[in-house]
Amino acid sequence: MEKKLVFSNNGVLSLIDMTTMGDSVKRTDNSKTGQFDSGLKYAIAILLRHNVEFHILSGSRKYTFSECEIGDEQTGKSKNVIKIDWLCYDSGKKNSEITGFAVNLGYDWEFWMAIRELYSNCLDENGVMSENEDLEFDTKVVISVNDKIQYVLDNFDSYFFRGDYLYETEKVSIALNTLPGQPYTIYKNGIQIYSDPERQSKYVYECKLAKLDEMRVIRDRSLLEIQISYAIRECNDVSFITNFLQDYDHKLHDSRLCGYGHFSDEWVALTNHMYTSEILPNLATTMFNDIIGDKRFRVGKRKLSDSDHWMADQVTIEIPVPDLSIPIELTLEATVLQLAKQNNIEVRFPVFEASIKSSTQVIADLDDQCLYVNGTFSNDDVWELVKEIYRLEKKESSQIWKDYVVLLNK
Repeated sequence: MEKKLVFSNNGVLSLIDMTTMGDSVKRTDNSKTGQFDSGLKYAIAILLRHNVEFHILSGSRKYTFSECEIGDEQTGKSKNVIKIDWLCYDSGKKNSEITGFAVNLGYDWEFWMAIRELYSNCLDENGVMSENEDLEFDTKVVISVNDKIQYVLDNFDSYFFRGDYLYETEKVSIALNTLPGQPYTIYKNGIQIYSDPERQSKYVYECKLAKLDEMRVIRDRSLLEIQISYAIRECNDVSFITNFLQDYDHKLHDSRLCGYGHFSDEWVALTNHMYTSEILPNLATTMFNDIIGDKRFRVGKRKLSDSDHWMADQVTIEIPVPDLSIPIELTLEATVLQLAKQNNIEVRFPVFEASIKSSTQVIADLDDQCLYVNGTFSNDDVWELVKEIYRLEKKESSQIWKDYVVLLNK
């Protein structure tokens, strides 16, 4: 028995719906995939020029489709357009209609996009895709399954998402990426609207309010990625955050989708816990640039400014985890305090060792009121110590500032 693929919807399809386009009732509903009143016509043209057998049953009529050449006497031009033949079961009447659409409509569309248009309409109209011609629906598009249709069905999950989401917000849903090769992929209503095989991702993303062009491709990917970033950062689902951080690979594109929004308290608590438990990977990645600039996170890295000027660049410092198995004769803090004392400088702030990613040897943390000092700190760097103490003290007339000037003059 010949296998059929049937797209069933409620509502009778009029001849006008098949011969005109550009006036969709869904135009203002951004939650729908079809908004251009053109999808059915594209699907008909693609199926027809790929020699796929199909027909449409709607109401009491059966519609079939073929190519028809029309010409113009004045110019001598001719075109192959789509012809619709229809039979009314009630009256037995037959008729035909010449459309204004060429068979090559959507000539640069891929074959699977014909199935996408029919499937999208089912999703928009609460219809059903099945192999059953006998379902009780007003309209059915019945397709004979050949090798090309079977290929789309065999690879259906590469074009359409039908799985479960790990995490959902009003605008964005996120699921594990099970696609071959894990290409970075975005869907709308389960329909693929963007895929980049050059970028791998741990997740796939459903953007429910994505705006599409007539080819059903996203108009503004950067806007959607901002929505994705907000969804990730504002997440308070501990299981998803744990999944995101576990086996984290900074080479995956997901790390580059998190540049906007405010990290939730759950993000902070879980990240700090995983870091101190030594189960969190290196956070020096694109995604976590903001984490190391957020005082709530304690992940061994910080971003601090080495100047009070509002346009000053931030310097990344790294706070090492002490190895208690190695005996330490003199800590860096003791060394700093000893050199400060030799130069008659009083240090009244906590001193912590850090790896500072610049030529700076000392940098003050104005929020935590402490000093981070590079491990290579020496007597020649005491003037930097004084400068940063001055920044913490904020007292221009103090003896510290005078000492700073004296050391600079040396």
